[in-house]
Amino acid sequence: MSRDWKDSEALLLDDGYTWECLNSKIRVTQIQVGTDGLAVVVTKNSKAHDCLTSPEVGGLTLAMLHWMFTDWTNEQLISHGLDLASVVPNDDGDGLKEWSDLSPACPE
Repeated sequence: MSRDWKDSEALLLDDGYTWECLNSKIRVTQIQVGTDGLAVVVTKNSKAHDCLTSPEVGGLTLAMLHWMFTDWTNEQLISHGLDLASVVPNDDGDGLKEWSDLSPACPE
C-alpha cells in the first residue's frame, strides 16, 4: 500500500506485519518491497538555501527529513527512536515545522 492502514480499517496483529480487516476478518500481510525517492529543492539564495548551506547545518540528515515530512507527532517520533534534541535543537515549541527549528543559523 502507498499508505498505512487506518485504525478504522484493520487491526495490526501481534506479529507486527499481519493486518485483519475489521469489516470482513480477511487477513493480509504487509511487506515493504521498496521505498520512494525524495528530492528537496529550494530556491537559490532563499532563506531555506541559506539555512541548508550554512556551516552549522550543512545539509539535511535522514532524521531531519523524517521530522520534516512525517505526519507523526513528536511523541511518536521519539518513541520510535528519533532524537529530536539533535534534529531540531532550536525548536521554539510552537508546533510549526520551521527552518529556524533546525538551527539558530536558520532564519524564521
